[in-house]
Amino acid sequence: MMKKNLIVLLAFVIGLNLNAQKTVSAVFNKEETVIWFGLDFTNAQFVGIAPNSADEAGDIKDKWIPSWNKLMVAETKKFNVTKFFKKASAFYDFDSVDKLNKDIDESKIVVRSSKLLENPKELAAKSIAHYESESSNDGLGMVYLVEYFDKHKEEASFYVVFFDIASKEILLCERVTAPPAGFGIRNHWAGSVYNSMKFVSKKKWKAWRKQYLN
Repeated sequence: MMKKNLIVLLAFVIGLNLNAQKTVSAVFNKEETVIWFGLDFTNAQFVGIAPNSADEAGDIKDKWIPSWNKLMVAETKKFNVTKFFKKASAFYDFDSVDKLNKDIDESKIVVRSSKLLENPKELAAKSIAHYESESSNDGLGMVYLVEYFDKHKEEASFYVVFFDIASKEILLCERVTAPPAGFGIRNHWAGSVYNSMKFVSKKKWKAWRKQYLN
C-alpha cells in the first residue's frame, strides 16, 4: 500500500513539474507573463557603427552596448514587450545579458562586412544556459540575440528567441531584420529594435503562430 502511495505521489510531482514547463503554445498565449532578458550581443557583428572613434570596438563594448539595454528599460512604453508580443504582462531582467555582454571579446566585434550566423539556435542556447533570472526560476523568457548592426546596409538583424526558463529549452527562434532610425549612435540603432518589434507584431506574429501551432 505504501509503495502504491509513493508511486502515486511521484506521478503527481512529475505532473506538477511537467505542467510548470512552458511549451510553444505559451509563446502565443495572450494571458502569459514574459520575462524580457534584453539584447544579447555575445555573437554580434558591427560594421561602421563608430568608425571615427579612436577605440571603436572599446566604445561599442563599454559604452554603446550598455546604453542600448539601459534604453530598453528606461523607455518601456516605447519598447513595449507586452504590446508587440501580445502578452498580459512583462518583467525586465537584464542582469544576465549585461554580464555576458561585459565578457565579449572586443577584438572580434568590428568587421568589414556582416554575415549570417551559423547555427543561431545553438548559439542562443549557449547564451541562455548562463541566464539566471532574479524574477523567476521558471516561466516564459524572451531575448533578442543580436546578429549585426550594419551601417553600410543601414540594417540590423536579430533572432527573436522565446524559451522555457526552467529547462532552458528554446521554444521559438526566428530571424528578423529592420532599418535603424533616429539621430546619434544610441538612438539610431535602438530605432532598429523598435522597428523590428513593430514588424514582428504587424507582419510576422500571425504567420509564426500558424507555423508553430498547426
